[in-house]
Amino acid sequence: LALYESKYGEAAAHLRKALAIDGSYADAYALMAWIHIFEGNPARAVLMMRTAMRLNPGAGHIYFAHIGTAYYLQGDQEQSLINLNEAKARNPADLSTHVWLGLALVAAGKRDEALWEADEVRMLRPAFSGKAWLARMPMKDAGQRNRIEAGLKTLDLW
Repeated sequence: LALYESKYGEAAAHLRKALAIDGSYADAYALMAWIHIFEGNPARAVLMMRTAMRLNPGAGHIYFAHIGTAYYLQGDQEQSLINLNEAKARNPADLSTHVWLGLALVAAGKRDEALWEADEVRMLRPAFSGKAWLARMPMKDAGQRNRIEAGLKTLDLW
């Protein structure tokens, strides 16, 4: 809850307590990565997700979606696409994975594939609003937010 109230430090403090109790709690690293994503530090998020994935190699799609998102925001579209496609393969019904994958495809210059993902988003949720989706994310970095908004507009999901 602290994270979604943009209380990054408070959210991180809760996770540090959890890790002090159990240093191998993979989900705490994954949540810490999400904090770093929202704070505008995707490189740190990648490191956290690598730790989470090492601790829980059988984790579900969300781990791949998180690291794929971090790579997208870091500008590494190759790694972003590898991980987001794996997330999609593990859970083809996850709406956010399709959105992030569409954004990464736009950034990689793969417009036709990106538009296909936008169609998948509309199929999963016909009334999808990229504006509302982005508004729910407590992103601190205006540049990241603007990049996502531009991508959503390119996908005609705004």
